[in-house]
Amino acid sequence: MGTDHLLQLAQHAVRLIDLVAFDVCQGFTVHDTVNPLVKEISIPLRGEIQRELHAPIRRALKTDAKAKRALIGKVGIDPREVRLTIYLRGLREPAYTRPEAGETSETE
Repeated sequence: MGTDHLLQLAQHAVRLIDLVAFDVCQGFTVHDTVNPLVKEISIPLRGEIQRELHAPIRRALKTDAKAKRALIGKVGIDPREVRLTIYLRGLREPAYTRPEAGETSETE
């Protein structure tokens, strides 16, 4: 899972928050952590997100991340920013899921 995948995940999170909370996001930044499988996404806000929207935003972000092969652990919603902790499922795909280019059938 490369940086392109993380950028797409962050862009989609910004769009989802903007859709629910009516254009409050100002962009995003992706931060590395000590663990290579854990990343943080910080989304600065222009205005405050209403309290009753926090739970639906958290649920939607976590469900969407699962579909994109990532897990969101912590969703911190402050008046100034939204901070997501992303747990990646692996650094690379298992070898058995990638088709080999030189494989041929021996029963011809």
